[in-house]
Amino acid sequence: YVTALCKVLILTDVEVFHSETTTAVEGQNVTLPCAIKSQSDLKIVDVEWNKKNENGDKTKLVLYHPLYGLNQFQPNVTIQIENNTANKSTGFSLHLTAVKKWQSGIYICSFSTFPLGSIMREMGLQISGKKQANTCIPYTPTHLKQTLQRQKSLPVVPSYLHSNHNPHPPSRVSVGLNYDEG
Repeated sequence: YVTALCKVLILTDVEVFHSETTTAVEGQNVTLPCAIKSQSDLKIVDVEWNKKNENGDKTKLVLYHPLYGLNQFQPNVTIQIENNTANKSTGFSLHLTAVKKWQSGIYICSFSTFPLGSIMREMGLQISGKKQANTCIPYTPTHLKQTLQRQKSLPVVPSYLHSNHNPHPPSRVSVGLNYDEG
């Protein structure tokens, strides 16, 4: 599940909506929201997303310019642009696909605007290990019975596996196993 704690910062007549912290599970797609709302005639020159490195340097992820379009500097990132003319806001959310744990960190949404200049917001992304996957492995009843007897991993074995008197035993049995891929 992806969770986000959002914050609104108001500068004069400009509001910036962004998440302070977002948490996700490795492998999920994540969207980090960043939107700007202005009652005046604010012009957005460009929008840039960066990731802050441990040493404080920034890695440029993606740049959007209204005239020149989108330039992606990293393979699994893009910007989702949402215009809401009713409330005079424009969103430039960063979309990350199939996130990995190493992508945890601080992300920076930067607006170059006219006449106010640069407006920048930082937000955290915390990615935990892979979620458990459910897998079904088909076994023949004989194989399942032998495996369970050998490993004694399940406390109850279905009665039709014990009995030689069952005239119609199933030809295959599916067993759900939970495992952690990482």
